[in-house]
Amino acid sequence: MIDVIATAQQALDVDMNGATAVVIDVLRATSSMTCAIHNGARSIVAVNTPEEAFDFKAKSSSRVILGGERHADKISGFDLDNSPLSYSADVVRGNDIVMTTTNGTLAIGACRRADRLLISSFLNADNVINQLQSVSGDIYIVCAGTEGRFTIEDGLCAGYIVSKLVGDKSDFAISMQQVYLSSSEDIRLVASKGEHFERLKRKGYAFDLDVCFSDIRNYEALECVDGVIKKL
Repeated sequence: MIDVIATAQQALDVDMNGATAVVIDVLRATSSMTCAIHNGARSIVAVNTPEEAFDFKAKSSSRVILGGERHADKISGFDLDNSPLSYSADVVRGNDIVMTTTNGTLAIGACRRADRLLISSFLNADNVINQLQSVSGDIYIVCAGTEGRFTIEDGLCAGYIVSKLVGDKSDFAISMQQVYLSSSEDIRLVASKGEHFERLKRKGYAFDLDVCFSDIRNYEALECVDGVIKKL
C-alpha cells in the first residue's frame, strides 16, 4: 500500500514497522537538506530541539555547523537558518550539519520506526522515486505540514511521487496524485495560494521559494539512518 500522511503529528500514530517512509518538507527543511548534501556536506544530523543541537556540538570533536529555524526565523546562536541558499558549497563542503526545524525534523523523528527513511523535496524527487520503485512493502509519504496543519506544497510533491509509482494506493494518496496532475503545468502557482508560501514571501524569502520550486528533481536521493542523513 502507498499512503500519504498529511502532517508530522499524524505520522506519530502510524505503525511504520517494516515500511519505507518518505519525509517531505518542501518549504523548506528537506529542500535545504537536499541542497546541503548536493553542495558537499558530509552529513546532516536531525534533532528535535535547539538544546539537542547545542549539546551535540559541545560534545563533538570536529567542527559542526548548526542550522535550522523556529517559525521560519533563524535560531539564536545557530550558524545558519533554514534557507537552501545558506547551504552553499563554500559553507558546508566537508562539514557535518546539525539541524532542527519547526516541522521537517519533527516529521523525521516521527518516522524513525520505519525500516527505511528517505528525505525528499522537488529537487531530488526523481531519484527518490527511483529508490521507491524497488520497494516491495508499504510506503508512507509523510508531509511535514506547518505546526500540525497540512500544506499544499508538501501535498503536491507527495502527489508527484505517488503519480510515478505502481501499486495499491490509499484514498488520500490518490487524492494527492490528482491534485498534482491537475496542477502539474504550474506547481508553483498552485502552491503560492497556500498559507505557508505566503508567510515565507511576507518574511522576505522569495529567493528561497525560487529554489524550492526549481524544476530539477534529479539531485541526490537522501537516506536517514538513526537520525543521520546522507546521500545514497
